[in-house]
Amino acid sequence: GIARLEPGRYNFSDLIPAAADAPPAEEPRGRGLRFSVNNIEVLDGQVEFRDDPVGKSHRVSGLTLTLPFISNFDAHVETFVEPLLSAEVNGKPIALRGKAKPFASPVETVFDIDLADVDIPYYLAYVPTKFNFKVPSALLDVKASLSFVNAAEPGPSLVISGEAALKAVAVTDTGGGPLLGWERLQV
Repeated sequence: GIARLEPGRYNFSDLIPAAADAPPAEEPRGRGLRFSVNNIEVLDGQVEFRDDPVGKSHRVSGLTLTLPFISNFDAHVETFVEPLLSAEVNGKPIALRGKAKPFASPVETVFDIDLADVDIPYYLAYVPTKFNFKVPSALLDVKASLSFVNAAEPGPSLVISGEAALKAVAVTDTGGGPLLGWERLQV
């Protein structure tokens, strides 16, 4: 398991060299190193993270990460790289599916995002601002596609399509009196 013991310090911090101890970065040369990597898989992985400063624990289970093929050889730059990340995070399913040409010109990337019943109040401890209200309940669903093309002409473009919904939302004042709520708001 991984634990954040205090801001900027983890239970593995002693394994990471300080910036002053890191070797100097090399200058890039020419076209760079050519590579082809195939069939990278993490199946049924698990990560447990304890965040002491905010008093939260997170569990990732059923982690699947696949990268079937990636190469920057000239013959492969127009072939789509199709990574997949799926898991249950704190008991809720997530899935990110990608399709990219990271070495082509123009660069093309599409990511499909699928989140269901993400418990918003659980993650509000990470918002750096204190609110003068409480959010006892709110769930987030997202089924969307993000498409990015970095073309010289007409320029970079980002297109987001799909649906997002905030469900079972309840916002109260600090004493618990109702301020705002709805069953489902979908965009």
